[in-house]
Amino acid sequence: MGPTAGFVDFDLSFGAMKRSRGLLAAGLAIGLALALLFAFAQPDSHTSWATVLVKPVGVDLTRATSASDVDPIVERELANSFIVAERAAELVGLGTDDIETTRALRQEISVRTVESRPVLEFSISDTDSAYARDVAAAFADAYLAIRLDQAVGSIEVAETSFRSRRAEVQAELTAVENTLAATPVDSAEFRAAINAQAVLISQVTGIDSDIARLDSLTLDPGQVISPAQLSQSSTRARLIPIVFAGTILGGLLGLMAALFRDRKRRAERLEDGELARIGVPAVGHIPRRVGGADAYASLRRTVASALVQHQAKVVGVTTIAQSGPPALVATWLAMSLGQENRVLLISADFGTSGTTGQLGLAGAPGLLEALAQGQTIEQVRQQHGSIDVVGSGHTDGDPDSLLRLVGLSGFLNSGRDDYDYIIVSAPGVLDNSTSHLATFATDAVLLVVDDADGRTRVDRAASVLRRSGGELIGSIVLTDSASAPDE
Repeated sequence: MGPTAGFVDFDLSFGAMKRSRGLLAAGLAIGLALALLFAFAQPDSHTSWATVLVKPVGVDLTRATSASDVDPIVERELANSFIVAERAAELVGLGTDDIETTRALRQEISVRTVESRPVLEFSISDTDSAYARDVAAAFADAYLAIRLDQAVGSIEVAETSFRSRRAEVQAELTAVENTLAATPVDSAEFRAAINAQAVLISQVTGIDSDIARLDSLTLDPGQVISPAQLSQSSTRARLIPIVFAGTILGGLLGLMAALFRDRKRRAERLEDGELARIGVPAVGHIPRRVGGADAYASLRRTVASALVQHQAKVVGVTTIAQSGPPALVATWLAMSLGQENRVLLISADFGTSGTTGQLGLAGAPGLLEALAQGQTIEQVRQQHGSIDVVGSGHTDGDPDSLLRLVGLSGFLNSGRDDYDYIIVSAPGVLDNSTSHLATFATDAVLLVVDDADGRTRVDRAASVLRRSGGELIGSIVLTDSASAPDE
């Protein structure tokens, strides 16, 4: 693959939209047809819901319970738990052996609280009305059953604790009674034992009372106040939003078709003569989908001739937009020139897709370290085949600010005597200020354009470069073939 398959230019005038109204209408028609087909192909959906009134089932015997003792949020979490889903799966006959089935069932059900009251609503939507109704009812019943089981378990734990305590108190009471039997009635020890006996008897009576209250406690975790009901969501009820979405999609399809057709028409008018009138004459042409230094042989000769003509040794290579191919073009051009000359390639593109990443130099020190530490080209260059390369490097701060503060001139001058050509690969001129800063310090600038770019964008890019101080000597044109268009 070569540098790019072409830039995407989304500039579309009202005139172009007017000329493309047929495409827009066709897109709308296609979108509408697809929306209707999709809508009527969908089966009817049924929603079932069951409502449960939650009641407190605590075992705190020191006070009476009330509806305020129910925390709706906690109860909703319990209703959404896996254990409730497992019991519900068993109730609807799905079994509990398949964990994935239980998890899927849990994902289908929706549980919500009703206005912060102790009321939970279980709802589910499905194309099978009987299944939706059964699942909603099963979850309501499963939740109440789990709640009842938890309450029974709490009571059993409390009763076990009370009976254990009663056994301890009874043992102490028996010991006191034995002491009374062996102690003289008129002694102080006898009177103390009598007092202890009264306290222990009172404790045994209280514990027996608590156990009796637990045994007689009526557990009511709540009740289903609204059995599983069904509502049907028909295709017609969903027709309007689906048609609206289809219309939007169709409009976008038509607009995209209009964009690309208008772009193609404008690209056909961007010939070499048009580039010359803009002030960026075509220095050479390269195939859009072919890479490698050999494919740049003819470009190498024309670029070298242009640089000699302008007495330029340091040349910046940039393009119109950040998505363009400046790094690849600069890389292959440098390698091609390097077959016959001493060439240094410097990356001023700090993006991940720049020269540094393409040549595998992401971890090596480069331009930013050199600028920050006052190093020369010789200290940070890396050999790559027949050329030397300085990667973009890394900095904790803003690369643009570092370039503005230090400048590239001194760094570039440190290599002028060692190389025939120094090529600076810069990012897109319209999307990144780094391109302005990098090309300002070069002897000349080459603008990479795609023959599918419009005149407006090329003219704007050329104006930006000139305003930044760069000497724009021409353009490298990406085409479908290696041959230059006829002028």
